[in-house]
Amino acid sequence: VRFSGGSDAVVYNIGVGYMDQDGILIQANHANRYTLNANISANVTPKLKIGTSIIGNYKTYSQPAFGGANATNYYFNRLTRALPIFGTYTPDGKYSSVAFVTPKRNTIENPLMLIKEGSNSYAGQSILAKIEATYELPFNLKYNLNYGVDKEDAFRKSFEPYLVSYHPITGVPNNYNIHPSSNNADENYLNQSFYQTLTWDRTFAKKHSLSAMAGTSYNNFNTINFSSHVEGYFDNELTDLNAGSTLPSVTGQITKNIIMSYLGRLNYGFADKYLLEATFRYDGSSRFASNRRWGFFPAVSAAWRI
Repeated sequence: VRFSGGSDAVVYNIGVGYMDQDGILIQANHANRYTLNANISANVTPKLKIGTSIIGNYKTYSQPAFGGANATNYYFNRLTRALPIFGTYTPDGKYSSVAFVTPKRNTIENPLMLIKEGSNSYAGQSILAKIEATYELPFNLKYNLNYGVDKEDAFRKSFEPYLVSYHPITGVPNNYNIHPSSNNADENYLNQSFYQTLTWDRTFAKKHSLSAMAGTSYNNFNTINFSSHVEGYFDNELTDLNAGSTLPSVTGQITKNIIMSYLGRLNYGFADKYLLEATFRYDGSSRFASNRRWGFFPAVSAAWRI
């Protein structure tokens, strides 16, 4: 659904969306998504213009239990290896294996068992927002400002269950997974950017054009993520992390990087034919040692339009 309209002072365009969809598998392939897309611009005064845009979405989906983030690919890889003679259930309702073992196949997968047992879910949200403003100052000066935020949060949870299939004739068990495990992972990203410039341009005697720009930019990148894993489950009923008893492990990481720049440009043109340009950047990055974080990068260029 989209709404748009406006006047001489304000223009807006807002859209919202919703998706609810099942894939081609019989289970563990459902997805939901909610989206927002909004753009608004306004002439606050004859000299001041502002605008903003927001793109956001929230999505959830499920996959087969085994394979982590690439579980669907993992499942189809196993599905295409299943033989046409593979049964689904034994007469007493248990998951069936094969009556005849295929040479060089150490693992026997029952595709129905892999799709129906366990869980693997994802929930994530993201927002990309920007605000910009332009203000016309005296003496042909113009100030531009741009601030943006990129935020993402995601949570994954999966449980790889205890799985056993049985020979359809002898009833001998085939252990597919005897070490059930639970996995949780959380990912958070926050990136911010700030950019501002002051520009000036002037034409003299109809042939001489001169323009200048000075500005700064700032980028801040933050990442926080962790993952946890535990085994030792009594059965497939209780799947929370604290229900496991063996081999617990937790990993995590926090990173923060900042890039800051001072920049400038000077242009001269004669009769729109002979052109000169000089630029500079003074960049700093937190990735480097404190005594080597900054660098100066000047450049000059000339052009002749034939």
